[in-house]
Amino acid sequence: MLRFADDTIIVCKAKTQNIVVIKSIFRCFEIVYDLKVNFNKSILGGMGLHDNMVQRFSTILNCCVTNVRFKYLGILVGENHRRKDFWQDMVIKIRK
Repeated sequence: MLRFADDTIIVCKAKTQNIVVIKSIFRCFEIVYDLKVNFNKSILGGMGLHDNMVQRFSTILNCCVTNVRFKYLGILVGENHRRKDFWQDMVIKIRK
């Protein structure tokens, strides 16, 4: 799990049971803290999964589906970090 301010990334095995548990944890959070998790703004992506499985999980969580490659805190998630061009945006930001 990665957290920053009000963002959270959860990585788990692709099982329906895990998705249901995650949904339950978020529901408990809502009840305890009297805050709502806005699933409409949430995104779900799967690495090495069939699209229909990712779509089923997104239906359970009531969230959007994204491709695996996305930026989180300026870093591309789902890309090969061993490639030189992976770090190019980060190097440019640091030099400024």
